[in-house]
Amino acid sequence: MLSAVRAPLIAIVGTETFPGMIATADELAAAAPDGVSEQLAGAWHSWEPDAMAERLARLAEVTK
Repeated sequence: MLSAVRAPLIAIVGTETFPGMIATADELAAAAPDGVSEQLAGAWHSWEPDAMAERLARLAEVTK
Protein backbone atom coordinates (compact mmCIF):
# COMPACT_ATOMS: atom_id res chain seq x y z
CA MET A 1 0.00 0.00 0.00
CA LEU A 2 2.78 2.47 0.82
CA SER A 3 4.40 1.68 -2.52
CA ALA A 4 1.77 3.97 -4.07
CA VAL A 5 2.79 6.97 -1.94
CA ARG A 6 4.48 9.54 -4.15
CA ALA A 7 5.44 11.99 -1.40
CA PRO A 8 8.47 11.59 0.86
CA LEU A 9 7.70 9.64 4.02
CA ILE A 10 9.59 10.20 7.27
CA ALA A 11 8.88 7.70 10.03
CA ILE A 12 10.12 9.32 13.25
CA VAL A 13 10.32 7.62 16.62
CA GLY A 14 11.72 8.80 19.92
CA THR A 15 14.97 7.37 21.20
CA GLU A 16 13.05 5.96 24.17
CA THR A 17 10.06 4.08 22.85
CA PHE A 18 8.06 0.89 23.09
CA PRO A 19 9.71 -2.34 21.91
CA GLY A 20 9.17 -2.82 18.22
CA MET A 21 8.51 0.82 17.33
CA ILE A 22 11.93 1.41 15.79
CA ALA A 23 11.60 -1.74 13.68
CA THR A 24 8.09 -0.67 12.66
CA ALA A 25 9.33 2.78 11.58
CA ASP A 26 12.10 1.09 9.57
CA GLU A 27 9.57 -1.19 7.86
CA LEU A 28 7.23 1.71 7.04
CA ALA A 29 10.07 3.70 5.53
CA ALA A 30 11.27 0.71 3.51
CA ALA A 31 7.79 0.18 2.09
CA ALA A 32 7.58 3.68 0.62
CA PRO A 33 9.48 4.64 -2.54
CA ASP A 34 10.99 7.73 -0.85
CA GLY A 35 10.92 6.68 2.81
CA VAL A 36 13.37 7.22 5.64
CA SER A 37 13.31 6.19 9.27
CA GLU A 38 14.79 8.43 11.95
CA GLN A 39 15.10 8.55 15.71
CA LEU A 40 14.85 11.86 17.54
CA ALA A 41 15.47 12.70 21.16
CA GLY A 42 12.24 11.97 22.93
CA ALA A 43 10.38 9.44 24.96
CA TRP A 44 7.10 7.65 24.41
CA HIS A 45 4.65 10.19 22.96
CA SER A 46 6.72 13.32 23.60
CA TRP A 47 9.60 14.90 21.70
CA GLU A 48 12.44 17.04 22.88
CA PRO A 49 11.26 20.40 21.50
CA ASP A 50 14.67 21.46 20.18
CA ALA A 51 15.22 18.15 18.37
CA MET A 52 11.80 18.26 16.70
CA ALA A 53 12.13 21.96 15.80
CA GLU A 54 15.49 21.30 14.14
CA ARG A 55 14.09 18.34 12.17
CA LEU A 56 11.07 20.33 11.01
CA ALA A 57 13.32 23.21 9.96
CA ARG A 58 15.38 20.82 7.81
CA LEU A 59 12.18 19.45 6.28
CA ALA A 60 10.99 22.97 5.50
CA GLU A 61 14.29 23.72 3.70
CA VAL A 62 13.97 20.62 1.51
CA THR A 63 10.38 21.35 0.53
CA LYS A 64 10.97 24.98 -0.53
